Amino acid sequence: MNIFIKIFLLVLLYPVLPIMYFLLMNETKPRKNIVLGVTLPYPALDDPELKAACQQFKRALGKAVLLLAFPPFLVFFADSISVVMFILFYWLLLAIIIPFIPYTKYHRKLKALKQERNWEAGSSQKILVDLKALAANDVQAKVWPVIPALLVSAFPLAYELTAGLSQTHFSILAFCATLLLVTVLFFTLYRLVSRQRTEIIAEDSEYNLVLTRIRRVNWTRFWLSAAWINALYTVILWLSVTGRTVFFVFLLATALYTVAILWTVLKAEFATRNMQHKLAAASPAPLYTDEDRYWINGMFYYNPNDQKSLVSNRVGIGMTVNLARPAGKITMAFALLCLLSVPVLPLWVMAEEFTPLRIEATESAIVITHLSEIAKIMAQEIESVELLPELPAARRIVGTGMDNLRKGTFDVEGYGRGKLYLNPRQPPFLVIYTRQGFIMINGTGEVLAFLEDKIPGFSP
Repeated sequence: MNIFIKIFLLVLLYPVLPIMYFLLMNETKPRKNIVLGVTLPYPALDDPELKAACQQFKRALGKAVLLLAFPPFLVFFADSISVVMFILFYWLLLAIIIPFIPYTKYHRKLKALKQERNWEAGSSQKILVDLKALAANDVQAKVWPVIPALLVSAFPLAYELTAGLSQTHFSILAFCATLLLVTVLFFTLYRLVSRQRTEIIAEDSEYNLVLTRIRRVNWTRFWLSAAWINALYTVILWLSVTGRTVFFVFLLATALYTVAILWTVLKAEFATRNMQHKLAAASPAPLYTDEDRYWINGMFYYNPNDQKSLVSNRVGIGMTVNLARPAGKITMAFALLCLLSVPVLPLWVMAEEFTPLRIEATESAIVITHLSEIAKIMAQEIESVELLPELPAARRIVGTGMDNLRKGTFDVEGYGRGKLYLNPRQPPFLVIYTRQGFIMINGTGEVLAFLEDKIPGFSP
């Protein structure tokens, strides 16, 4: 496996670990009056026992992150793409989950300390709404800035459905449609964030109004930026998949896409958080509500009394869903499905890579099997056959392209677009022409004998 690809995958995925570390470390700093997901009265924030618990959490988190720091570099000792994916994907899953183990432990410890000290920070039974701030919602997510992004994102799908339809595989259409749906999702969140619940930090509505406006402005800007970033990435990805640009452009675009999304989301979150802290400190009459009972382990929001489906996240950045609402349940189920797919994908790739491709001849057909039967070429369908000592350069459109396996639709230099079912390390190769196009396979002795018998004039 190319070492450049290993470095690219490592650079793309490894930042997850330091990001998790710094985000969770930041939870020891009061967010309004919330520390490690626990709401506390303002005077309690200087309590020595609270500070000691935060220090213990930092040490435990540091040990967990240190434990996770080195396993990804094992990819440099692996030559197989599936083994590299296995190492990185399983590590990614652990890098997301393990840091929350010390977080959950010390979140519960602070909740126990809160109950022991009888620290009450405000109402826990009501959802407070500042009607004055709510009525003064002057941050409107306008539609027109996103329309061009939606059109840009829709262009690849529109093109494939019209000009390129004769050469378009269904999976390319699905790919373009999926990226368009991501832009639509960002547009939807862009609209929803301007209707978020009013932030309550003080009895004075002016403070609440300023903070609510700042939060809505920052997050509408983020989702607008994300929609545009995704639209541009959609076009570059489409050009790469269809062979209209070199592979390096795809790698560079993916890296820039990741950096751009991370930068804009962190900028939005911390700009809002810093202003929230300043306004809360400046308010002569701060008002804090205790909603801990609605936050499971400080991470998952479940509040039947709240009609909002999206709320500000208590841990990390951005927003989270209200699991008491149907939309929240659906969103969380989808997120869990995506998370569970992480360990499944490398296992599937491993099966693809290490299962031998079998090409056999029966009395009337050539049967190609890999995990299951993937193709059958009937003798009467074959119009002509060509024998090649070497495999021409080929670019994958849809399917599998590994060092020991080419399976799917490829653009082949000098031949155009066709099907490949072969191991590129095992020459010679056969080009079998049918009415539907050409198919390239390995020229095994069994298949060569079959073709010599069935195809007049063919001699290996």
